[in-house]
Amino acid sequence: MPGSTLTVRVPASYSDTLARVHERLTFEGLRVVSELDLTRSLRDDLGVDVPDQTILGVCRSQLAHEALSVSPTVAMLFPCSVVVRAVGESGTLVQTIDPEALMALIGDHPTLRELARDVRERLVATLSSAVTGWSADKVRP
Repeated sequence: MPGSTLTVRVPASYSDTLARVHERLTFEGLRVVSELDLTRSLRDDLGVDVPDQTILGVCRSQLAHEALSVSPTVAMLFPCSVVVRAVGESGTLVQTIDPEALMALIGDHPTLRELARDVRERLVATLSSAVTGWSADKVRP
């Protein structure tokens, strides 16, 4: 899906980037509801080695509730996935699907567009801070 992903390359270690993403997601009011260590899962299930990679399932309950009140079908898109993946010796990639592109799959509804825009802003701020190293000291409303 060209143009449907938000991606940053971070010149920091995988573990530092994963911690930074966790911290900023919390600041942005996005709760990590699931965490899949894809590297360990593939090693355990298939005996294959892949670079470090974690998939974080994130959600903001208030926004999810509002979206569900417009269209219960939107639940198929929950939670948003944020992928943190090691690339090379000292780099990390952080990616997510653009929530505005996902909401377009449900239909063109003004409230859903507004909610998707809100989530997108929070995810963009998270990805940006992964690059800048910003540190949170409080939670965004």
